[in-house]
Amino acid sequence: MNIQTFENLLNILSNLPTFMQKKLEELKRAKDLINRPDFIWHILLQSFATMGNSRGFEGLILNKSNYDRVTFDKLTLLTDEQILNLFESVFKDAKVRMPTLKAKWLLKNYHIINSIGG
Repeated sequence: MNIQTFENLLNILSNLPTFMQKKLEELKRAKDLINRPDFIWHILLQSFATMGNSRGFEGLILNKSNYDRVTFDKLTLLTDEQILNLFESVFKDAKVRMPTLKAKWLLKNYHIINSIGG
């Protein structure tokens, strides 16, 4: 590679279009996400929040007060009935679609994760 080609490449990389800059930022955030200690639980919450439509993402994942109510650690002292009621309540508050059904599914997932060490 000659110096002119190298300079052209540097110029292109230094002036990426906005959509490419956004994609790079998204990829960097995804890398940080996988290093979360609660990665599996977080991804499950995100999946349940967006299953059917994306409205629940804002209401559950981006809403810290709703999200904090259903962190994995907060569930350990609750009974199954309390957990189920909590999930359903938070899902309704967050405008997650099918809150009752998803609460039951998430409780099953909670037990699976808990059975292998949390």
